[in-house]
Order: sequence, then C-alpha cells, then structure tokens
Amino acid sequence: MEKLTKQTVEKSSGIGPIEYEISQRGGTDGDWENVSTGEYTVFLYVLQGGYDLRLGGEVYTLPAGSMVLLDGGESYSIKGRRKKRAVMSLKILPEVLFGSDLTGVEGRVILDLATDGGDRRIFTPDMPLAPFIRGVFERIRDEYTERKFGYRLAVRGEVTRLFTAVIRYLYEDGTKKEETTTAGARMLVRKARQYVEEKYPEATLSSAASACGVSYSYFSRVFKDTMRTSFSDYLNRVRINRSLSALVSTDDSITDIALSVGFSSTSYYIQTFKRMKGCSPNKYRKMTEEERGR
Repeated sequence: MEKLTKQTVEKSSGIGPIEYEISQRGGTDGDWENVSTGEYTVFLYVLQGGYDLRLGGEVYTLPAGSMVLLDGGESYSIKGRRKKRAVMSLKILPEVLFGSDLTGVEGRVILDLATDGGDRRIFTPDMPLAPFIRGVFERIRDEYTERKFGYRLAVRGEVTRLFTAVIRYLYEDGTKKEETTTAGARMLVRKARQYVEEKYPEATLSSAASACGVSYSYFSRVFKDTMRTSFSDYLNRVRINRSLSALVSTDDSITDIALSVGFSSTSYYIQTFKRMKGCSPNKYRKMTEEERGR
C-alpha cells in the first residue's frame, strides 16, 4: 500500500451489506472521537501512524498493521497518535458473517467472540496472522479502487476468508484453555445458553439450573469455569445486546426497554449498559442517530 496523506480519504458509495472507508479518524492532542458500530460488525485496520482505542473500559495502543474486530451495537472511542495516520474500516451486516447454517463449535466460537470480546479481538503486527490480515486488506482496497466487474463478490469472499481465519485462530488459541473442560460441562453450558436465548427476560440462575436439571451451586460453578464469566454477567450481556435494537428502532422509553429485556430497575439497566458498552443508553441512541445521519 502506498503511504497516505492527511487529505487521502476513500469511501464506498451507497448503503450495502459491506461498506468500506479509509479516513484519519480520531483527533490528536488528547481529543477522542466517539463512534458507534450500529448494526454492523466492524473490522478496523491501521494503515499508517497509530491510534489509541478505548473499548470496554480499557485503552489499547494500536500501531500500524493492527486490526480490531468490533461487534454490532458496540461503542468505542479512538484517538490518533500521529498527524499522519489512516485507518481502514470495513462495516459488515450480520447476515454476511452469521449464516443460519452455522451450528455446533463454529456457532459457539462466533457467539463467544461476539459477546466476550476483550483483548482477544485485538490483532497486533507481531502476531502470526498479521501477514494474512495485511494481504486481505490490500486486496479489498484494490478491489474497491479498480472496481472491476464482480468486485463486490470478490470483497465478500475476502471478508469471509478474513473472518474464517480469525475464528480459527481464536478457536485454536482457546483449545488449550478448554482441554480440562469435560464434555458434560460443555453440554450443560450449551443447554444453558439455549435457555437464555429463549427466556432471557425472565431467566434467573435458579431457573437456568433447573432447566438443566442440576443444582444451583453446581450449575453456577460449572458455568463460570467453562465460560470464564458468571451466569449473571452472561445473562446481563445478552439482555443489554437485545436492548440495542429497541434503542435504535423505537421511541420507547429507557424504562420500558429495560423492563422488556428483564432488568428489574432502570438504574441497574443504565449502570450495566455503561459498564458493558462504555456509554449510557441515551448516549448510545444519540450516537447511532448521528451516525445514520452522516
């Protein structure tokens, strides 16, 4: 890739399942730019310079060659570390990545990736996957630049290759951590997660344990050991993610939304939302509206 200057900005035209943009993003001298991913899954790739990324209460330093995977409904802040800087953004609608035929281990890894996040979705230039990631972004940029016949199909293929490589890397990296997890524990957790998907507004730790046919204490311990998070945190994360569509597609009050997804009080919903998404529900709603209006 050639070096980018301050004036260089590229962007795909129109609204589609995959949107492409190269921009500077983020101010310098301590200025943060607040961004919402909206309904898109987003890949950010640092082309030039470097950035600080604030996500989920943590700040990550991203040199050139770094990539970040952001789930739909997330809010983050970004700040440039140098005047000459550029980041490439791929915004992808969920149906491009999450087909209805994804089941078993693949579906579990994808769901884990989308809900657990953390530094596992930060890919730095010194990682084994870095050359492959760079090659994918170079080819995608070439396709959008040249716009040959079928370029959209080619871009979709590159995105699929990138996401496949990412989940395989995460799966192989996580396999060592799961070697001590029994098949029975994994089956219990799968059943619990299915229960939460269907019953999240009224689900509790006790009701989930009962649905799985085990005791409260055993269920709590096995779920936390297997998922590396407590059941209550997992349930709250599901509820928060389910509330996002209502925030951006309805005029329902924050209280009504909180109660509809299972929170017993508005204050606890707002507190949990801030902890998981980095901003309040009202701010998320406003940021999403502003993003759509651009």
